[in-house]
This record gives sequence, structure tokens and C-alpha cells, in this order.
Amino acid sequence: MTNSRASALRAFLTILTIVSTGCSRETAIYSDPTPVVRISPSALRGSLLPTDFYDQSVNSARTDLQPDGVNANSKSISFVTSNGSSASGAFNGNGIGSKSLLGLDVWERPLTNAEPLTFDAKYFSGIEEIGVSMQLDLECNGGALHVLTALGARISAKGSSPQNDGYERFEASIHDEIWVTDGPAIINPNNSSELVPAMSGAPVSLDALLSRFPTACLKNGSTDGSELPLGVPTAGAQWFLGRASNTGSNSAFVNRISIGSDVYESFGEDVE
Repeated sequence: MTNSRASALRAFLTILTIVSTGCSRETAIYSDPTPVVRISPSALRGSLLPTDFYDQSVNSARTDLQPDGVNANSKSISFVTSNGSSASGAFNGNGIGSKSLLGLDVWERPLTNAEPLTFDAKYFSGIEEIGVSMQLDLECNGGALHVLTALGARISAKGSSPQNDGYERFEASIHDEIWVTDGPAIINPNNSSELVPAMSGAPVSLDALLSRFPTACLKNGSTDGSELPLGVPTAGAQWFLGRASNTGSNSAFVNRISIGSDVYESFGEDVE
């Protein structure tokens, strides 16, 4: 074989090896990511909300996109509860009140990524204030969900910063002592200490919980939270006005929400 033919053969074999190696990478099998559980809007009423937000309100309450009066074209998310009690059975628990509940369908991520968690609100009537809830899978492995709640009064007590057009910015940080669970207390399995108390307990930060469960993540899904609608999947990230015990009239607007690096605003320009 001549030197030129030998060189050509070596070059061909080199190219064949490279192509074969590339093909082996292309045929590798990867597992699919865990699918996102879709949540359910309230069956009691239609609602026009920004993309990926859903009205999951209970009894005489609603969330909706409404003109907020700032200018002729301005719209914000409206939270409303009405006077009166309802028959028991709409909540997982025995609540007879009304709760305006907004769920964000697509935010299933680690709890540590949820900072900052803020909302810009303007209040119009009633004594209730906007609160925040998160549904946590403690080890992010498909386990039971725990509902962590920061009541509106506790968020407001930390103060707020003025924004335009009468809105105030509030923050529900995971590092603030504002969190309880809507359900049994979360217990450290290593030493039986209480990581997050039940509703009746003194609120805590989530630092101890994250120290024990650093991979905890927000998840959509059905829970047994006593202040959530009965038997439907609810959102991993929630904002609410009123509670299962609330029988009064309340109303508020929210025109901006942030969770982690995601900011939702200009709601009138982005509707389903």
C-alpha cells in the first residue's frame, strides 16, 4: 500500500470513529422530568386572570382582573370576600367563611429560590389583609405536602414600602418569623423538635426547616390544609384574602407579585 493510500485510510477511520462516538451520545436515554400537577380553578365562577394565575376562592369570594381606577386602562388583580356565612363543606376543614385565593400554577421550584416573595397591595374595605401560603414537599421526592402560611396581619406588621398610586409593597420572607402550618406541626425526625408550629403556635422563620430539609420545594397538589378548598389540587404558591373563619366583607387590589427572580406585573396587558 502506498503512503498516500495509507494516509487516506487512516483519515477515514478517524472520521468514522468521531462520527460513531457522536452518535452514541445522541442515543443516550434520559429520564423525563416529573410532570407539573395542574391546579383547578374554582368551579363556582369564571374568572379572567393573567396567564398561569387561577381563582381558587372558596364560598362567597373571588379573585379576578378588574379596573383599579388608576387610569382609564389600568387593571389589577382584585381580591373580594362578601358578608355572611356558608354551609360547612367547601373547605377541607369545617370553615363556614369565605376566602379569596389566587394560585400561581407554574411555580414548582426549591423553597430557597422563592426569595424575594413580595406583593404590591392597596386595601379598600374590611379588616383582613393579603396573606401568603406555600405548599412544600419537604424532600422534593413526591412526599406529602405541607401548607405553610404567613397571615396578612403578620406580614403587614413588618412594615411596607410606598409604591405608586397608593399601593404598598409587602414582603413575606422565608427568614421572617411569620410562618405556621395549616395542619399538624412539622417535626424534625432526628430529634422530635418542632420545626414549624401549627396555626395556634407562635410563628417562626423557615431557617430551621431548611437546615433539616435543604431540598424542600414548592409543589402543586391536593392537600388536607383546613383552609383550602376541599378535594382539589391547589397551587404551590398562593396569595389570599380572608380565612375559613372570615364572614366579613373585604376587598383589595394587587398590581405586582414577585417570587424569586420572577416578577408579574402589568396585569391588564397579559390575560388568558
